[in-house]
Amino acid sequence: MSDTTEFRVTYDGPALENHEMDPRELAPALLAMADLLDASAKVLYGDKAKVNVNVKGSFKTGSFNVDFVTGVKWLQSVRDIFAGSEATATANASAILGALGVLGKTGLIPLLKWLRARPITQVELTDPVGRDRPRARIYVGNDFYDTEGATVDLLRDVGVRKAMERVLAPLETSGIDVVALGQGSSVNITVDAGDLPSFVSPVAENLRHAPISGARWSARLWA
Repeated sequence: MSDTTEFRVTYDGPALENHEMDPRELAPALLAMADLLDASAKVLYGDKAKVNVNVKGSFKTGSFNVDFVTGVKWLQSVRDIFAGSEATATANASAILGALGVLGKTGLIPLLKWLRARPITQVELTDPVGRDRPRARIYVGNDFYDTEGATVDLLRDVGVRKAMERVLAPLETSGIDVVALGQGSSVNITVDAGDLPSFVSPVAENLRHAPISGARWSARLWA
């Protein structure tokens, strides 16, 4: 569908084998996903980017799938900002999901799994700001991780980090072992209960002082 972008979040584990999930656990996670998309859109595209999210439930043995549909209000706001074609707006919507790691392989979720709560020692902008999608290299000692610059902006945003933590909060429940994200039946990345320490949101002061070299960038240059 040209006016929507869809993705799926699956909560999996023995507690869900009857295709049921406690609404006291599910509702906050669903609200957190909406908050995560809103916060990410604001970081990447400014105040005019507003995500319109619809949810539809689907089920399979031993899991609880939630299909999210991002609606035309969000895509139209991106079209307004960039005055581009519908195809360009759709690409920018997908870019938010890519920067989060819901789509693609180097977004925020895989980055946090790689970091494993280790302190970052340096962030370098590895491609010029003038490029369509500048990239960054994140160092932990001698180890490094290459990602898009937009992912660094999400990493440094308190609202994004707190919402991400709440999306994964059902993993704290006994019998819910895995959260999988992707599109339809295709799983792009999984987070299990053992990964939770990697997703604890840091205090704002620590995020503001993360070391960056090469340039101090604005994500709005990277659409």
